[in-house]
Amino acid sequence: MAVYTTSNPTSLTTKLVYDSSADAGNDADGDNVTAATSGVVYMLQIDNTANSGSAAYVKIVDASSAVPGTTTPVFVFYAPASGKVTYNLPEGHIYSAGVSIWCSTSAATADTTNPGSAVKVRILAT
Repeated sequence: MAVYTTSNPTSLTTKLVYDSSADAGNDADGDNVTAATSGVVYMLQIDNTANSGSAAYVKIVDASSAVPGTTTPVFVFYAPASGKVTYNLPEGHIYSAGVSIWCSTSAATADTTNPGSAVKVRILAT
């Protein structure tokens, strides 16, 4: 997983988080993308255009780490096969422990099936 964070992308947010290959694998950091800090998530974009045969489900939890297939997500966001979708949270979603994400081909909490190709995820947060 390659995760990049850019500081101060807009006057609304202070972080642009970019995960170039979100998956359901157990990475060493548990797919934590904001570090163990608090803040607010305002936008999430899922780019599933590389997967023509399967949908992608990005799962988010307020935690400094997560175990795909075991951790119960707070949110599950859907992107259709070959699609790109943006979810806006106008009021924002407050997190206190950090944001951990993972992606699989089913909305079920227990699913750990990785998409066939990279799913790109962008998050605007503070």
